[in-house]
Amino acid sequence: MKLIKRIGAFFYAAFMVTLIILQLLGPKTKKSRKRVIRKIRRTYPDYEIAEVIMQYSDWSSTIRTADDEHKATSAEVVIKNGDRQRTLHLERRFYWMWRIESDAPDHGPDVPEDAYFVEKEVASIGRKIDIEACVRSAWVIPDEDGKLYHVSGNDDHWCYVYTCIRNLYKTQGGQVYVLNKETFEWELTELLYSELDYYGNYDPISKEEAEQIIREHQKEDR
Repeated sequence: MKLIKRIGAFFYAAFMVTLIILQLLGPKTKKSRKRVIRKIRRTYPDYEIAEVIMQYSDWSSTIRTADDEHKATSAEVVIKNGDRQRTLHLERRFYWMWRIESDAPDHGPDVPEDAYFVEKEVASIGRKIDIEACVRSAWVIPDEDGKLYHVSGNDDHWCYVYTCIRNLYKTQGGQVYVLNKETFEWELTELLYSELDYYGNYDPISKEEAEQIIREHQKEDR
């Protein structure tokens, strides 16, 4: 029984090593591109493929354009059908399989109405800055303890750190709008809905949450 288990474990390990090697080697980017196109055409037969960008992730996890030296492990595809446009992100699985990881409209009638997103950023400033005045002028998000900022570092090497709202976005009529934080007016932006949906620095929030944020800062602005 132990021998059977050892043999099974050996073949499983050999299988996994083979898969890893195949994943690292991968097919040529040109062949991968053809497979991606075939998959998109099967999924969206009524759409025209406008753009295919084959990509790979380098040592720093930066996404770059793939070539035969750096084989594709992901792809970004833009498809169109009249006034409808979508962006799809695909990932290569194992050696040859491609899987759609995200699929969302860029603009037009397929964009959901009244979808709200917040773009946050973490700021760090030196100790010579008047932190109280700074957080009053910024759209700061309190932490779980209700604090507006904290000190990071020790001894002579420290700074103030806080999280603030960089931008608020909403969708309307198939387009994306950004809030002007000085006039509190919504302005049309070139940002695509698919970008809001895909990238991790945009967090969806409810309409009520967005309106509450705006009301709070309108009061502070008076």
